Amino acid sequence: MTRFVALDLETTGLSPTSHRVIEIAAVTFDLSGTIRTFETLIDPETPIRNSHIHGIRSIDVQNAPRFFEVVPHLQEVFDGAILVAHNRQFDIGFLASEFDRAGVSYEDLDAICTLELLRGSSARTSRRLTDACAALGLEVLDGHQALNDAKMAAALASRLFADESRSVEMTPVKIVVPDDLANTVARLEPRTSERDPVSPDGDFLRDLLGKLPATSPGENSRTAVVSEYINLLERAISDRSISKDESESLFDFADSNSLSLRDVQLIHLTFFRELCHTAFQDKYLSKSEKADLRLVANLLSIPDWEDVLSSLSADRPTITTWSGGIPFSASSLEAEVTDSEFFRVESTVNFEDPQVATRLSGKSIVITGQFTEFSRVQAAKAITSRGGKTPSSISRKTLALVVGDEAGPSKLEKASTFGVPLIDVHAFRQLLDTGELPH
Repeated sequence: MTRFVALDLETTGLSPTSHRVIEIAAVTFDLSGTIRTFETLIDPETPIRNSHIHGIRSIDVQNAPRFFEVVPHLQEVFDGAILVAHNRQFDIGFLASEFDRAGVSYEDLDAICTLELLRGSSARTSRRLTDACAALGLEVLDGHQALNDAKMAAALASRLFADESRSVEMTPVKIVVPDDLANTVARLEPRTSERDPVSPDGDFLRDLLGKLPATSPGENSRTAVVSEYINLLERAISDRSISKDESESLFDFADSNSLSLRDVQLIHLTFFRELCHTAFQDKYLSKSEKADLRLVANLLSIPDWEDVLSSLSADRPTITTWSGGIPFSASSLEAEVTDSEFFRVESTVNFEDPQVATRLSGKSIVITGQFTEFSRVQAAKAITSRGGKTPSSISRKTLALVVGDEAGPSKLEKASTFGVPLIDVHAFRQLLDTGELPH
């Protein structure tokens, strides 16, 4: 059976010629499932200045092996396998540069790109790995952690191979380790925790792009070049900031590939429109989503972004935007409760006794926030034991939203838009006891 290895890298920047790998992970799998995983931090022997993206700091890699020290491990994992990556150019480019520095010989160092598999599939989703996994019902893990991204890439590839009945036509990679590294035994250093982001340097992209020529020599139809720029841009902007290092890498790529200022502006506009379409997928544009789009537009120098947004939403008349504040009041048997100041009293409901198993038959009730009187697991069990349903998202068919402390803003916004009643713990008790909302 064919052996695949999904890999992912975290790096000190975007350029494989001037930046270094700081984390590498691989998931070995075949069409029957995962076989094993591999991960380690890498000491890049250079300062790490983009910790705001991946959470890895220089202090975190001070005891990690250097890349050449893990080469024997990588040979064991990669040699004879077909590689898989969500962004082939990025990961293979960095892997090749590190192999070259270490004096490692390789043949057929390439990978199946899950981005390209998505484009050729019937799946309708955005480019992001997490979005693609969510759209296909696969487990979504925290991004920008190499092992998590490798696991999602492996799951995505397996699903697309199965759904599209694809045949794999690629020569397995061959890795040859030089004699002086063959017996190197390095202690691996897996990531142990996710660090808090570090503030980025600032926004430098706008000034650099102004140095590009106004037009390119001839018609630019190089799909691969444009696709690679978008890949770099997506990685740079994932944390909703663009550092000086990232700006310089984007500029260098555009300049070295003869992309003009107009080319880049069109790419940025296309990227922004993709984000808008992603935000519109649920036919609802929340306040936070709109704020995020505004931030991206500012970073990418799209001054008329609201016009772009309006033109796209005009094609979808069901899309609404949230213009008011977040609601913090909920109906109660006792009194109107505001600002999430819910009464701290013991529950009078026996959550283990459904009393009438069909009391909430077919009714959908969504729960958000935290409660001192009971756990959300207890609340959900109380609803389902009475015949009700507890979906995670709100729709027009939702009977009520049970609101606790630190309630999710997006659920509150949607409840307001759809006219779904908000109820507190007291009204929730009545609902469980009678099957009816308080009047």
